[in-house]
Amino acid sequence: MEFDFQSNDMTEPCFLADAMLGKLTRYLRILGYSAEYTQEEDSKIVQRFKKSRCIILTRDKFLCQRLPRNCVYVNSIDVKNQLIELKLKTGIRYELPITPKRCSLCNAPLRRIGVMGDREVWVCTKCGQPYWRGSHIRRIENVIREINMMFGE
Repeated sequence: MEFDFQSNDMTEPCFLADAMLGKLTRYLRILGYSAEYTQEEDSKIVQRFKKSRCIILTRDKFLCQRLPRNCVYVNSIDVKNQLIELKLKTGIRYELPITPKRCSLCNAPLRRIGVMGDREVWVCTKCGQPYWRGSHIRRIENVIREINMMFGE
């Protein structure tokens, strides 16, 4: 399935992930994409899709069959392979933003609050979660670098 993000009035894709893809959702947020996570039943996900125009990410084949377009069935169970699958199916680009953009917990925008010690710090504008570039970001950078190298990027 091809994805034309422009046809949905999106300069960047947004995602709506079902309950089986929580870790993938967090990775997408860290990569700067808007990615909502839901534990709602399929009929409510379909209703939300019609309103939001985001790409649905699911491990439920039947949910994808109910949607005419922009639904990605994710077969893999580990996040690295899920990211590879998503890239293969959508052509999405993976690049960590220089400045963190989204809360990995609630998807809200982050705001820079300053420097603490030797670290630049951001805070979620909704839930107040603090962020800085720690070892977890280096691990994610390594995963993204490996994936991008697989695709010659």
